[in-house]
Amino acid sequence: MNRIEELEKIILLLKDDEWRVRESALDALGSILQAMPAKEALERVILLLKDNSSDVRYWASKVLESILQCDPSLAIDALEQIISFLKDEQGYVRYFAIKALGKIVACDPSLANKELLEQIKPLLKDKEYYVRESALDALAGIVACDPSLAKEALEQIKPLLKDDLSSVRGSAIDALGKIIDINPSLVNKELLEQIILSIKNDEWNVTYSAINTFGKILACDPNLAKEALEQIIPLLKDDSSSVQKYWAIKALAGIVACDPSLVNQTLLEQMIPLLRDKYWEVRDSVIDVLGEIMALVQITFKTKQKGE
Repeated sequence: MNRIEELEKIILLLKDDEWRVRESALDALGSILQAMPAKEALERVILLLKDNSSDVRYWASKVLESILQCDPSLAIDALEQIISFLKDEQGYVRYFAIKALGKIVACDPSLANKELLEQIKPLLKDKEYYVRESALDALAGIVACDPSLAKEALEQIKPLLKDDLSSVRGSAIDALGKIIDINPSLVNKELLEQIILSIKNDEWNVTYSAINTFGKILACDPNLAKEALEQIIPLLKDDSSSVQKYWAIKALAGIVACDPSLVNQTLLEQMIPLLRDKYWEVRDSVIDVLGEIMALVQITFKTKQKGE
């Protein structure tokens, strides 16, 4: 039995119902591929990314990563072959092609450029939500390798903050957060307002992502803290849901951490009634945040005393 026949039999076992068999098959697959010339092994694995079985596609992406780690010089060959998959009629092929691109760029960051960004852009409008999500992640990965693309990527991401699916909106916010980490100069009032809209109006999972990015925005530009406070305070009086109140309180913690001077009697008076809120999540979070606020005030007061 030659290596190709062995490979085909092993691939069938990647679809086995028993996970232990699938793992053993993966190990065997790796051994067979290592015995092949590297370029031939790469071509075989890339073909598996189009397999009908999701298990095979998943394991193929893992093996591709291993091959590229062993021989990063193959990254450009892999990129040339994967690019064509981005236009495949099957959504799952497009999805795994994007994931593979991420692994390729991680092995050779020099391949992340404007041309690759242009290849990813159409997939941000893909009909399959999971393709849009993976495209957002890939976009952030490209910017991590080439920060000069941050501004253009940011503009491409913004429309997905209004996507029909909450999981895509959450992925868009996460991607924004990663890009802000790379280029803090992109933070501005408009971006802050877009994230606050997500805190005000969106589902729990999206609001969680929004709070994290909200904190990053304020850390990049503390001058926005006062503006943020004015928009967050009204949410403390929203009795329709515990979600908005809960995250508004968490947002307050981030605001005062950036600018402790915003803590005053008026702010505390807004928060104290929440200790008796009908939602236990709200009561619990306000206790934590009040503790953080008082600790900040104490530290600020002691620092002023030392300076006098």
